Amino acid sequence: MEDKSNELKNTSPDRQNDSVYGYGSFAPAKKTAAAVKPENKTDSRKEKIDSFRFDKDKKLSCGVELLLVRLLADIGINDPVFSIDDFGKLYLSNYADIHFNMSHSGNHIACGISDYKIGLDIEYNDPEIGLDIAKHYFFKSEYVSIIHARKPSDEFFSYWVLKESYMKYTGLGFRLDLDSFEVS
Repeated sequence: MEDKSNELKNTSPDRQNDSVYGYGSFAPAKKTAAAVKPENKTDSRKEKIDSFRFDKDKKLSCGVELLLVRLLADIGINDPVFSIDDFGKLYLSNYADIHFNMSHSGNHIACGISDYKIGLDIEYNDPEIGLDIAKHYFFKSEYVSIIHARKPSDEFFSYWVLKESYMKYTGLGFRLDLDSFEVS
């Protein structure tokens, strides 16, 4: 498995301080891109979108799904049939060899498609994040690295996106505890 990580900056003049961290767990892809039709939404996908508290998050969730549909269409998948596995992960039931993952945070969306399992996460870097989350849910070594970092919130979100993308890669999501594996 090849891992990639990078920091993405929003360069719009009024948002110079926005940082979004992204990470994906995946193997090299032979194919890229994907597509989904709004009328093909599963009831549970609609429930997921409706579960967001804020309209902004509902819109981002719809937006990332539209991005997925567009990317699928770009690779010739114009008839996706979505199903949800036992752990709540959305998958293409009519294209078993195509995997995807989506994420949204702040004002950003991301979608990855591969012919290998994939996990993807992006997070808005909130410099005011309470680091107790890491103290209680991360390995001690990860927490120590975070609190001793030059920019603790940057370090926290680097760990967070690594962990969450791996959790999504496994298909378990938050059923896999953050402290059940260590990022080194």
